[in-house]
Amino acid sequence: MLNKFLDWFIYIIISKEMKKNSLKRKILYIGPFAKKSIIAIGGTVKTNEIYNALLFNVTTRRRLRYLDVFQWRRHKILIFFRLLLGVLFYKNFILVISYSALKKLFNLPMLFSKNILFIPIGNICCNDLTNKEIQKINNCINVLFVQTESLKADLICNNIKSKIIVMHNFKIYSNFVFHHEYFPLNANLFRFCFLSRVTETKGIFDAIEIVEKYNYKNDLNKIELDIFGIIDPIYSNEFNILLETKDFIRYCGIIPYKDVPKVITKYFMLLFPTKFDGEGFPGAILDSLAAGLPVLSSNFKYYQDILIDNYTGLSFKINDFDEFYSKICYAVENYHLINTYRENCLQQYRKYSFEKEIVKLQDEIMLI
Repeated sequence: MLNKFLDWFIYIIISKEMKKNSLKRKILYIGPFAKKSIIAIGGTVKTNEIYNALLFNVTTRRRLRYLDVFQWRRHKILIFFRLLLGVLFYKNFILVISYSALKKLFNLPMLFSKNILFIPIGNICCNDLTNKEIQKINNCINVLFVQTESLKADLICNNIKSKIIVMHNFKIYSNFVFHHEYFPLNANLFRFCFLSRVTETKGIFDAIEIVEKYNYKNDLNKIELDIFGIIDPIYSNEFNILLETKDFIRYCGIIPYKDVPKVITKYFMLLFPTKFDGEGFPGAILDSLAAGLPVLSSNFKYYQDILIDNYTGLSFKINDFDEFYSKICYAVENYHLINTYRENCLQQYRKYSFEKEIVKLQDEIMLI
């Protein structure tokens, strides 16, 4: 049954493509679109936002085809044959996938003769690159788009010879009204939010512990924490127990990604205590800047490329609970600084407009 389906699938795809004009100038855009799912994960948001921005250009729109590889592990055979057909029929590719996924594609030798623009989801851990991997990147990738200047410098230091272009993260948001100033409904109640995958590496349990510590030690001021994002199934039981036993936290579900700024702009600060090694330019940080929402964040590797300490918010060392606690105390005690931080966040966000960023990709598309 499976073989018959695959034969039918290949016949339909080949017949359809052969009826079109030459595919030599067409571009196959590969990434996790999640067309039939809720788009809430950073990689799916990035895939869709870049693709949608490219569609504004009529010439590019005519050249683009896309292949959705979301949850490829559930559909390995189907995705493999689609990839194989793509490699057979297309010469130009835009890959919006993680570096770990790219390494799997290196097993397709035909890929090395193609024009490939690679936009990694997340970070590339330069310290983990082997000489063999560096050689494959140099032989396979024509242009590598990264999200920060520091990552570009790290890749060059690791002998990456492919053309490297910094294209910052960006999003096209729905219209929303920015709250120019933060006015607590209660002068003694400060509402923070957490916007990310609800998982240990993103620091959700650290955030809850720190807020609980603050509320225990302070009688005058109190903190509430609203949590947005997809709950990692591995931690769902532990998280649900906390929701039932801690009255200062609420789970508020998933926000449509285009509407995030208008939902979170009402909060005092965003908590972003990530410990994730693959952090690049987090979408949650971009959302906060767009909302004019100051960020209290761990100093992940590329923090200084995106945020400015005591300008767009505050930072603390990863896994340093004492510093995390002292910074949340400082934020509440100096709440008058928040309005200044909010203006600064908006200024920082203006550096990352999609019009400025997408033209970098458009220019490279014109060359293939």
